[in-house]
Amino acid sequence: MGGENFITQRVYFFCPKNNTGFNIYDDRGCDIWSKSIKELKPIYKDLNSWILDYNRNEIDEMFKTEKTA
Repeated sequence: MGGENFITQRVYFFCPKNNTGFNIYDDRGCDIWSKSIKELKPIYKDLNSWILDYNRNEIDEMFKTEKTA
């Protein structure tokens, strides 16, 4: 068919069971969000090495605050 393989639209995945969302924004990363930080905690623990250095301080601070709350 030729050409490059890519999706020109934005694609989001939502999980109504735990109210989380996921979006791959390009080949460098993705965004994951939820109304509850509790839902993101397992992802933060399991995939911590995937966090971009650019975002690490902000994300680590968010979960540090959650630990003391």
